[in-house]
Amino acid sequence: MTIRTIHQQSMKGEFAGFASRFVAFAIDLAIVLLLAGIINWVIIAALGLVGINPLAPVDTRASDFNQLVTVISKIVLAVMPFALLVSYWLIFWTVTGQTVGKRIMGVRVVRMDGQRMKTGNSVRRIIMYFVCMIPFFLGFLWILIDDERRGWHDKVANTCVIYAWNAREVEGFMKGSQRRVRLVEERMGAHTATEPTVQAEGQEISSAEM
Repeated sequence: MTIRTIHQQSMKGEFAGFASRFVAFAIDLAIVLLLAGIINWVIIAALGLVGINPLAPVDTRASDFNQLVTVISKIVLAVMPFALLVSYWLIFWTVTGQTVGKRIMGVRVVRMDGQRMKTGNSVRRIIMYFVCMIPFFLGFLWILIDDERRGWHDKVANTCVIYAWNAREVEGFMKGSQRRVRLVEERMGAHTATEPTVQAEGQEISSAEM
């Protein structure tokens, strides 16, 4: 079943817009940076117990072993966020098609035939993610003008991002919202209609007192 066939059957499967995808990306980036910060803090604290500070310059007076550990720890701390981000994308895209951010925003990345992502699709997509950033994020901004809301990374990886929610649920929510709006309007109309009657009764009472 293709993406267009799904789109014709219901709203589920419609190509996701730029805003939903951007918010999902921001959520994922915040999660990964938080995890990387926690892991790096644990590494720094553990090395501090043995007298090594990976944030400080390499102490040439220290033993060769300590200098080596300090250099390696600096490299690990620098590479950790990047490695964690790549692993995060690779695992979630390949296994479920949804990262935490995409799940929150109700979108999913799939192949153009509507099937689940394969490792090759995820790898090509990750590589193109960084390529898309080079020319002023033009590869991502391409989503705004593309008919299928696909960026350069989607085209190279033969993927797209679709909405993952059920149209029937949304339709039911919209109908319920419309009923609530009509009810409020009816109450406001009834309240407005009673105001002239109250004013007229007040004028009659005032005339009688006079």
